Amino acid sequence: MIPKNKAHKGLTIQVLAGGISHEREISLKSGRRVADALTEAGATVIMREPDQDLLTNIKKDKPDVIWPTLHGASGEDGALRDILALTGVPFVGASGPASRLAWDKSIAKVLVSKAGVQTPASITLPKDTFKELDADGVLAAVTASLALPLVVKPARSGSAQGVTIVRKAEDLSRAMIDAYVYCDVAIVERFVEGTELAISVIDPGWLLCRLTRDHALRPDLQGSRRHFLLRSEHAWRSSSHLHVRAHQRDTPLREGLG
Repeated sequence: MIPKNKAHKGLTIQVLAGGISHEREISLKSGRRVADALTEAGATVIMREPDQDLLTNIKKDKPDVIWPTLHGASGEDGALRDILALTGVPFVGASGPASRLAWDKSIAKVLVSKAGVQTPASITLPKDTFKELDADGVLAAVTASLALPLVVKPARSGSAQGVTIVRKAEDLSRAMIDAYVYCDVAIVERFVEGTELAISVIDPGWLLCRLTRDHALRPDLQGSRRHFLLRSEHAWRSSSHLHVRAHQRDTPLREGLG
């Protein structure tokens, strides 16, 4: 919890950014944006790397809150958050156990499915298993079962690294190789075209973003993945609810998933 005796303008916030994962540069950009927004709001911000001086810097900086903006395994697999919890300093984001469950997409898919949330049909293929079996036969069976187009992605990675949308059967093998560069487990999933939305959760039961049917999106084509960027000129507000217009397909999701 943030100290109640301090207004937000009196907070000292340590922003963690960088790290050694493949997503270091993305993390640094995220950290700078968070730091700029917090500084503009009146907080005292200290940016730090999550390196060998992590614990020393926390003691030195004496932050009221730690704000991790780390991407990749070192920042999203729960380990860092377990260490932050040991310091007793409040931090932004999920707990270590929750992060570990969400970090592995194959596990997360099982959990959300049990909770009644639909996810596209998929198969999880560890690299060693894929190599030991008849790879061509496995891919043929996957294509026949799930049907094209497919999405191949690392089970543990982010920022669309190693992600390929496969529309031709002959491209599936290359997509598997690209995914294994980032993780030794790959997921082959039925492709569902739609808009990706990131929704921040600020407390159990409270959503920062409330989505509506209307949308304000700009599509950018980058490689094999289409990125949709939400436009909002007033992202920071004092109220607890931020209304963001979001695209919604005319076809119901249940039908889209087939």
